[in-house]
Amino acid sequence: MMQGDPSSKKKDNDDYGFTNLIFSWSIENILDEDLYRNKVEKIAQTFQSTDHYFGSYTYPLLEETRAQLCSSMEIIHQAPYAEVIGLKEAKSDHNNLYKLAINCWKNRFTHSGEPYKTFPGDFLILSDYRPEAIKDLQRNGRMWSFVSVRTTEDGNDDDFKLKVEASKELDPTNWRNKPLFLIFLTNMIPNKRIWAALHMPGNFEILKQILCTKEDAPNVGRYDFGKKYLPGPMFGPYSFINVVGGKEQFDDEGSSYKNLAEVAVVMTILKNLHKGCVAVQLLFLFTSAKEMEGDI
Repeated sequence: MMQGDPSSKKKDNDDYGFTNLIFSWSIENILDEDLYRNKVEKIAQTFQSTDHYFGSYTYPLLEETRAQLCSSMEIIHQAPYAEVIGLKEAKSDHNNLYKLAINCWKNRFTHSGEPYKTFPGDFLILSDYRPEAIKDLQRNGRMWSFVSVRTTEDGNDDDFKLKVEASKELDPTNWRNKPLFLIFLTNMIPNKRIWAALHMPGNFEILKQILCTKEDAPNVGRYDFGKKYLPGPMFGPYSFINVVGGKEQFDDEGSSYKNLAEVAVVMTILKNLHKGCVAVQLLFLFTSAKEMEGDI
């Protein structure tokens, strides 16, 4: 399977191609810790443009998603699972959508002690057997597919309460006389919302009002710089650095030696504020995606 192209911003199935990209991964891709090693870079303190800003978070998100799936598959023998008692195609304009009827969940209780309950965004494996290890999924002659829960319908009288999107086309006639199992891996809603926030066109205009890019900055008169003491005394009675005995030491040019220390403290504060600002911006993107997209 192919790794997909995360640079695409085309909205696909309401999640900007995220589900299809994850579906394109093979098991070998998911287990490969080097899949995005050469593409995940340290996030910069400054960005050249909004495209640079959004792009800096794309591959880290994909690597986090891969690691999340890998961890879940490594303990697949402990995962909640259910027997599938019905499979049929769902009426929709989208491909590979199906309705499932299942029995009660087993292995329901997670490490947190909370019983598992199916939610939209759950990522599962549909298989004609219950795998005990990853290698079971790699054996020849077995039928299985990744599926993502689109909706749950607990309130109706229909036995087919789960609508899922499959990673490949499923022919119900081929699966009809086989035992089928649904095995839970993880929930992808947070990952989808962040991905949507990074690819939602409206967010680019919003961030342009929040971020100051180099194109917005005023012209600089000089291109060289150097560390220098500030001229004269420190910031008078407003300084937060104490001067012993009320006296300052000055160099031959009349600049205070303690000015540089005060400037260093201010720079540290500004760096911390910048980090906090980036965190707030990511939170803003997450919540805006949640409000605009709803449950993807």
